[in-house]
Amino acid sequence: MGGYKFDYEKKVWGGETLRLSPVHFRAPRLFYGLRALRSVSGRVLDVGCGVGDIIEALSFYRPDLKLYGIDISKKAISLAKRRVYKAKFCVADVQKIPYDDSFFDAVICFDLIEHVKRPRSALSEISRVLKSGGILQIFIPTEGNIFTPEGLLIKLGWKGKQIYGGHPHCFTTRKAKAMLKNADFSIIKSYWGDHFVHQIAEISYFSLLLLMGRNFPYTIEGYINFAKPGLRTSVLAILKDIVASLSFIETMSLFWFPGLGLHLTCLKK
Repeated sequence: MGGYKFDYEKKVWGGETLRLSPVHFRAPRLFYGLRALRSVSGRVLDVGCGVGDIIEALSFYRPDLKLYGIDISKKAISLAKRRVYKAKFCVADVQKIPYDDSFFDAVICFDLIEHVKRPRSALSEISRVLKSGGILQIFIPTEGNIFTPEGLLIKLGWKGKQIYGGHPHCFTTRKAKAMLKNADFSIIKSYWGDHFVHQIAEISYFSLLLLMGRNFPYTIEGYINFAKPGLRTSVLAILKDIVASLSFIETMSLFWFPGLGLHLTCLKK
């Protein structure tokens, strides 16, 4: 599949200073992550941490935690180390996490499993480094469900996210949950996320890349953060804030209604 050939050194995810504010597209992930970690102390690993936006936010809201991050991208880890000095980062593949068995008290994993070549073995490796009774907070896009705009487009042959987002897998809800259970996890809470507004924004972004025939080195949030200040950057930031706020309101109010993906809180057996 085309997604396996994706170059993670040429495009990295994240970059903004993330907080519990509607103007951030990833605010719902942070919200559910913090909720899942309320009773957790000790070591927390962010698998597929990108440039460290989630870890930086966790260090702000939960400075008591010992935070670790891994990502396959050398560029992403280099940028993450510049942003968060109190966390430990390393370049690593989720299918070979460089930590001992039962090393972590919790693991967070947002928008990663759909990228890897062997998602089942990746979840098994996450399970290995997590203590028995530890928490896994994960977001899994379920793009194999055809009752969403993106899922339907993908079924009809749209390949925007496969080519320019590195998504070789399109999981159904049933398959996503089955993979977690097979990796020795019990799902204790489940919420839908990324509903209509979010999907329209994603479809527009990846369709633009298809039309251009090339990728951007950053996401929209990363571009706004790293670009030089100017009129274009300011206008783009305002538009991003409006769309992200609408997406946030929609996601948080329609958590019970099927969206593009699932926020899942899991317990290691």
